[in-house]
Amino acid sequence: MRKKMLAFFLCGVMLAGCGTGQELELAAGAGENIEIANQGDDQEQKAPTQTQESKEEQGEVGSREEQAAIEKVEISGMCERAAYFADMVYQNGGGNTMVSPLSLDMALGLVAGGAQGKTKEELQAYLGREDYGSFAKEYMEFAKDLNYGDSEQVSYGGYKMAYEIANSIWVRDDRKLVEDYVTKTKEQYQAEIASVSFAPDQVKGTVNRINSWCKEKTHDLIPSALSEDVITPDMAAILVNSLYFESPWAESWKLVPHTFTDIDGKESQQEMLADTLGCYYENEHAIAFSKKYMNGMDFVGILPKAEGEFSVQDLDLESLMKSGTTEYDVLARMPKLNFETTADNVVGILQAQGVETVFSIEDSDLSGLIEMSQGEAVYISDIIQKCKLELDEDGTRAAAVTMAMAQFNSIMMPEVKEQREVYLDRPFAFMIYDSENEQIVFIGKVVKVD
Repeated sequence: MRKKMLAFFLCGVMLAGCGTGQELELAAGAGENIEIANQGDDQEQKAPTQTQESKEEQGEVGSREEQAAIEKVEISGMCERAAYFADMVYQNGGGNTMVSPLSLDMALGLVAGGAQGKTKEELQAYLGREDYGSFAKEYMEFAKDLNYGDSEQVSYGGYKMAYEIANSIWVRDDRKLVEDYVTKTKEQYQAEIASVSFAPDQVKGTVNRINSWCKEKTHDLIPSALSEDVITPDMAAILVNSLYFESPWAESWKLVPHTFTDIDGKESQQEMLADTLGCYYENEHAIAFSKKYMNGMDFVGILPKAEGEFSVQDLDLESLMKSGTTEYDVLARMPKLNFETTADNVVGILQAQGVETVFSIEDSDLSGLIEMSQGEAVYISDIIQKCKLELDEDGTRAAAVTMAMAQFNSIMMPEVKEQREVYLDRPFAFMIYDSENEQIVFIGKVVKVD
């Protein structure tokens, strides 16, 4: 039987609107109901092995082999996983890089919700939770508490406070989702559900609708997450997770002229951000500062002790974060930032850490996601993440879109303290960190400043 296609576009945009758990208003074809399928006996049947010829026809073989070239690694803990993610994406594309570990985890959590057997075990091991959906539910409630109603009227320096998470499932109009999966995703991820057509003459409209949803949820930071060329008539569904972050600083930075030396040794005069801060970090490999956002999260600026090229993994983020002290006044400087990153080697990064079967035509088991006929199988064919960062003296906006395509087949005399300097005036790393929940929302590396 011919393989059909299912695509999960997990638009993980740091800080985008939360879903309502209600069905999206449908445009063309409004009023259509989505059929929900009970898991039947068919889910126990494995799809036959797809031939090499058919895989080549779908254009996935070369891409898979290329991504799988990343060496196998043993990584444990959130900090190590985040650093590895950032390093591998930087290694693949170079230049200023930012990724969202949280967005990727949310995306994989949606996939895990429909996984069975070894596929589910591998995803759970990577995520470090047997039930990521329960964590997602709690975290989305936490995110809501960081939003201040209609904060458009509560703005500081042009920045409002928003930390929003949303999810949607765009289902092919003639396909059925497994009933238990729909129930769980609505409850845990507040997923909106819409019926769409992937027919050739309807693709443009479907893509526009999905991109409009992502653009709205990311507040225009990522206006286009999906392109028409990845849609095929055999696609069965697109799953979208969006995250969006925006906050003014608790206290704005000052602006001072300062020289930045890039990765190539080129110097440029910059109007840098400057402040005296209260939290200092240091380990064998790096020094760092943290500065509060008004919403309670932290920006952590990390300067390697060695000049020039560096690996985020070698900075040992876990020991660095544990070294935090308020013993010093920290003179901090850093450049304004405005850049975006596309990570297109995520599959290889995950495979290197033991997440393998979900990408295998023969071994993937996502039978808890969508109803399949005998001979059909669902596997993730690719995952791409897009991130966008805007950071200046008044605040920060950040977004990440993770697309996972699957196929069917806060008057005292100030204390005088010793000072420390952390000038991010050469290649450096950074994080946007949720200390309350110990979540690295974004992590990045800056090697050049325009």
